This record gives sequence, C-alpha cells and structure tokens, in this order.
Amino acid sequence: MTLNILLIVAGFGLLVVGGELLVRGAVGLAERLKVSAFVIGAVVIGFGSSMPELVTSIEAALIGAPGIAIGNIVGSNIINILVVLGIAAVIAPIAISGQHVRIDTIIVCALSAAFVAVCTAFQLTPLIGAMLLIALAVYLTYSVRREMQSTNAELESDLSVVDGEVQTQSGWMIAGGVLMGFALLVLGGHFVVSSAVSLAKSVGVSETIIGLTVVAFGTSLPEIVTAIVAAVRRHADVALGNVLGSCVFNLLAIAGTLALITPVSVPAEILQFDNLIMLSAATLLLIAVSLFRQIGRPLGMVFLGGYAVYLTALWP
Repeated sequence: MTLNILLIVAGFGLLVVGGELLVRGAVGLAERLKVSAFVIGAVVIGFGSSMPELVTSIEAALIGAPGIAIGNIVGSNIINILVVLGIAAVIAPIAISGQHVRIDTIIVCALSAAFVAVCTAFQLTPLIGAMLLIALAVYLTYSVRREMQSTNAELESDLSVVDGEVQTQSGWMIAGGVLMGFALLVLGGHFVVSSAVSLAKSVGVSETIIGLTVVAFGTSLPEIVTAIVAAVRRHADVALGNVLGSCVFNLLAIAGTLALITPVSVPAEILQFDNLIMLSAATLLLIAVSLFRQIGRPLGMVFLGGYAVYLTALWP
C-alpha cells in the first residue's frame, strides 16, 4: 500500500509539472501565431490546466475503470466549487463583478444538470461525446466573441510572467516543452490510475470513491494552487474565473473526449449520489453569485463545511 501511495504522489507531481510545461509551451506557440490574450487564457491555459483530469480519465477508461474515469470528472467539479472557492474565499473575499460571472455560473449549473440527465438516461457513447465537444466549441466561440468586446488589459497583465519567459525561447524549445509536457502527463496519468486501482483493492474501498476523492484532488492541484496564490495576492476573483472555466472543460471537453474514445457506463453510485452533489454545489454557487456582491469568509466556510459533510457521507 505504501508503494501505491508513493506512486500516486509521484504521478501527481508528473501531472503538475507536465501541465505546467504544456501550458507554457502552448502560450509560447499561441503568441508566435499572434493569438489574442483572451484566447490564450480561455482556451490554451484553460484547457491546459484541465489536462491532468483529461489524461487520467482517459487512462482509467481504457483499462476498464469507469469509477475512476467518471469519478475524476464529477469529483473535480465538486472540489473546484466547494474546496477551491472555499479556500480562496477564506483567504480573501471573491468579488462578484459584472454579468459575465453570473452568466458563466448559470452555464456551469445548466451543464451540470444536463450532464446528470444524460448520464441517467444514456451510456456515454461516441455520439454523445461528439455532441459534448460541439457544445464546447459553441461555448468557446461565445466566450471569445464576448470577451473580444471588452478589454484584455487584466488578462495580459496576468499572462506577463509567462510572456517574459516564452519570448526568450526558440520555436524548437517551445515545441520540445509541449512534447515533454504531454509525455509527463501521460506517464503521470498512468502512475496515478494504476496505483489508485491497486490502492482501492488494498484498502477495501471502491475505485469510484478513490476516483471521486484521491484522484480528483490530485488532478485539481493546479486549480487549488492557482486559487491560493490569487487569493493571497488579493485577486481572488481570478480563482472564480478559473473554477468556472475548469468546470465547463471537465463537463464538455473531458467527458466529450472520453466518450468519443471509448463508451463509458456511469457507475450506479455516482448516478444516485455524487452527480446530485455536483449539481447541488453548482446550484449553491449560482445562489451565492445571484444574491451577494462577494463570496466572503462565511460563505467560504460553508463551502468547505459542505465538502467535509460530503466526505463523511462518501467514505465507509
């Protein structure tokens, strides 16, 4: 069991480093192609930060571990909303500024409801996967057009650290970073999934519980770190945007790609309990952004307390 835990930790490390290399390389390539700052942030960085979830879920599905594959998606969204935002709000208030935040929260809530309905009625097949990816393309098109009408100044500032590093690199170095990032992601995903399956067997719990908690927490590390750094720097609203984008990518890009590659049956325990928790968390966030001007420390504690209650109910 100790070896499995060490391999899971090592796998998480590879996922984090691989995701970082991939994002930095992708930003460099995008800038060389003169892509706008928003597209870099919304598409390149947004998708890149979700790569650990994508690789891990695909790896799990291919070896016949749907509990980890789907549990990772659902568990990551639950962690994003309750834990990531909870931690950020406890450190610094998260400002609810503009209609864009409320609209994106409505989208996350609607997608969560749609995901629950689809999983209840159907198996995740390649056809459904294609539909989810089409929905992702529609969402990205809408987001890009919306943001192109507003200023990119804040986002350009957020990307300045990355810009300074990638501009000094050659095209070959950037491409090498992207390839290395993908390789580390694949290797890390393999370590995490294979070791998580072995760990579940050794401790006598289901793969689904491991996927919903241990694996989901590990693949959510980029979002957790980003939220803490943003909150400490008094830019906690960045954490909210990152969480909303990550939730959309999990439900559309990851579930869609997963279903397109191989049909997946959603485990009964996720259908009966965890999907509803994910939808409840999204609904709670929607209520919060609709009623309040900020998510402060009290609400942050409510979010974290909600996750603690969920864990208590989940683990035997």
